[in-house]
Amino acid sequence: MADQRLTHGVSVAAVRRFLDDLKREFPDTYTEMTTEDACKQLVVPRTRQDNCAYVEHLRKQSPEHVNKATVFVSHAWRYKIADVLNVLLEFAEEQARKGDAQPVFFWFDLFMNNQNANVTANLPPECCN
Repeated sequence: MADQRLTHGVSVAAVRRFLDDLKREFPDTYTEMTTEDACKQLVVPRTRQDNCAYVEHLRKQSPEHVNKATVFVSHAWRYKIADVLNVLLEFAEEQARKGDAQPVFFWFDLFMNNQNANVTANLPPECCN
């Protein structure tokens, strides 16, 4: 069986919940946090014990929020995470307004890759900035 992290994504509700978690846990700083900050301060602490990707953590809690990806997200880790997540939510809202009945599931590397492993160790610095 192929690794589902390669083809699966997270739901709009999961993205919204992650943003809400950022707001709740970092109320004074979440708007300035980068994707890298969110990784180190929220994703890794939640996934460290199981040494897994956030999507696997999510699948254990709420499997309905993981399904085949319909949208691939490309971004830089220096971007502010709240901005990135809000753009994803706006995209999903626009799809719904257009009458697109297909549920949106985002393949977003922050969630899909095991952030406990150094996945960028062999990449040039400009790749991730």
